[in-house]
Amino acid sequence: MEMREINTHPPQVPTIRSTPGYITKTFTIEAITPVFGGGHQAGEPGEDEHNLVRGTSVRGNLRFWWRATCGAACEDANQLRKAEGAIWGTVKEPGQVQIYTEVEHDGFSREPCGYTEKKFQFRTDYPQYALFPFQPNEKNDQIKNCLTSLIFRLSLTYPEEIGPDVMTALVAWVNFGGLGARTRRGCGALFCKELAPDSRDGFESWYKSQFSRYIPPSPTTRLWPTLAKTILLDKKESEPINVWDAGISMLKDLRQKPSVGRNNGNGQRPGRSRWPEPESIRNVTGGWKGKHQRMNNIPLESFPRAAFGLPIIFQFPGGGPDPTQLYPVLNGKKKTRMSSPLIIRPLKFQNGKTVLMICLLHTIPVTEVELDGVKNSDKPLRFTKITDPTLAQYPDSPMGPRKNPRSPSGSALEAFIEYAKEKGMNEVKI
Repeated sequence: MEMREINTHPPQVPTIRSTPGYITKTFTIEAITPVFGGGHQAGEPGEDEHNLVRGTSVRGNLRFWWRATCGAACEDANQLRKAEGAIWGTVKEPGQVQIYTEVEHDGFSREPCGYTEKKFQFRTDYPQYALFPFQPNEKNDQIKNCLTSLIFRLSLTYPEEIGPDVMTALVAWVNFGGLGARTRRGCGALFCKELAPDSRDGFESWYKSQFSRYIPPSPTTRLWPTLAKTILLDKKESEPINVWDAGISMLKDLRQKPSVGRNNGNGQRPGRSRWPEPESIRNVTGGWKGKHQRMNNIPLESFPRAAFGLPIIFQFPGGGPDPTQLYPVLNGKKKTRMSSPLIIRPLKFQNGKTVLMICLLHTIPVTEVELDGVKNSDKPLRFTKITDPTLAQYPDSPMGPRKNPRSPSGSALEAFIEYAKEKGMNEVKI
C-alpha cells in the first residue's frame, strides 16, 4: 500500500492590518484521523499546498456549527437566515469573517486500501465499516487516497462584537466536526489544544461553559440540526486511530454482529439479519427462496436503520433480491440524502489523552422513506414504520431484548446509545 509524503513548507503568516474594532486570532489545528475528500474533485483530498485546506470548506463548516450552536437560539428559519447572513454572508453580501488557512505540515498521501489476490482490503488500522464510499467499485477501480498527519494554521479576522459567535462555531467544529468527507463517522477529526477541553473529567463543565447559553432546553427541536441531544464519553484512553476503530466497531456490531445484529452463522456462511429491512425488502420483491424462507418473528414494512442516515444501499449476495436503495421522503417529496444525526469520533483533550465520543444531534427524525430498485413495482414504494415500539418487542430484536429493551420506543438511534453504554461508555449530563 503506497504512502507518500507531500513536501513540507514553512508556514507563511498572513499580513494582518490593525483595524479598530476587529480581532484576529490564529490557531494551529491537527487532523488526528485520516482526511478523505476536501479537494476540488469529489472524494479526493487536495493535491497541492494551496488546496489541502480550503477557506471555502472551513467557512462552510463554521456556518454549519454556528447554526448548530448559536443558531439554536433562533425561533424559526427566517430568523436563522438573517442572523447567519449578517455574520457569514449571503449570495449578495459578503460575510464579516475573513478566513486564512496555511498548511504547516502537508502530511502523507496514503492509499487506505490495496489489492490482495485481485481483491481490495482496507488497512488493518482503518475501520472499513466507515470507509465503504472510498473503496473501488465496478464503475471506478481507482483507489482514492487520504491524508494523514495534516497540520494547518487557521487565522480568523472579525468584528469584536461577533467574537462570541465566531469562537463558539470554531470550538464546536474542531471538537465535534472535522475536515473532508464522512466526518460524522470519524474521518478528518480535528484537534486544537487551545480550543479543546482540558480532560475527560472537565468535559461537562467545559461543554456547559461553551454552549449551554445557546442550546434551548430539551425537547426543543429546530428545523436544522443543533448540538446536542446526547453525548457519551468512553473511559478507555488510546491513540486516535484505535479509538476511532472502537467506535465504528460498536456501530457495526449492533447492525451485523452474530447474536446481536444477526443470527449465528454456519461455518463461512453468515447468519441472517435480525433487523427488519431484509425481510421487508424480500416481502415486496418476492425474494424468499431457497434457504431464505420467511422469518415470521420479524415485522414487515419496517426500516428502523433509516434513522442512522440515508441513502442506504441493500445488497443480497447468494441469489437474493436485486440491489435496492432507500431514500428519505420529506413533505411528500423524495430526497437524495439525509445526514446522520450520529457522530462517532475520537476526542483529544489538552492533556494529550484521547477517548471515544459519541454525540447525537437534535434533528427532526425521518418519518417516511422510499425504496427504489424494485423491478416489479410501477409506483413508488413508501413506508412510515421507522420508529415503533413493536420493533423492540419481537424475539431477538437488536432494539430489545423484550424484557428490558434498549429502546422501548423502537428507535435504532436510542438502541445504539444504550448498546454503547453496555460497552462501558458514560453519558455526560448536558
